[in-house]
Amino acid sequence: MLQLIPNPGTSVAAPAFAPVYHSYAILLSQDCDLASDDLTRQQLEDSSLNSEQIGKKRKKLLKQALFCEMALSEGSIAAFADGGSKDTLKKNDDFRYHILQAVTKEADSNAEGIPSLIVNFKQLFTVPMEDLLIRIASQETRRRCCMNSPYFEHVSNRFTYYIGRIGLPQNHLV
Repeated sequence: MLQLIPNPGTSVAAPAFAPVYHSYAILLSQDCDLASDDLTRQQLEDSSLNSEQIGKKRKKLLKQALFCEMALSEGSIAAFADGGSKDTLKKNDDFRYHILQAVTKEADSNAEGIPSLIVNFKQLFTVPMEDLLIRIASQETRRRCCMNSPYFEHVSNRFTYYIGRIGLPQNHLV
């Protein structure tokens, strides 16, 4: 997955962007939002729509797709443990991370298999939907596999828990 980020120090009038390549990323945008966006894009192809209808439909389009960076879990667990327990990470007990098991060759659309990956919920990025659809059409970006229920819901709930936590000015004293 390619992400473009502004180079530090460039002006707003003439920004320069640096490419960041993510070997693995997980799409966190909700299925219902993606399905609605797809349906709306199909409806926009209808040549009988007037300009008002087109305007209303364009407002319904999803502007950005939300992704989370992933890394190979082998070798990353120690780095991500941050002084915490590696066992805590391996058991998925650290709410900032989620470890996914390896994907078999049979379940991988590239028929290569995917090693175990670790999702870092702090490393979020978005990609404009228009860019994403172009990259998918050109096969620059591909879906390698899909999580079944209840596994995606589990990852989604963990992400929601991480992103929805409340920061306290100081920890409780006991």
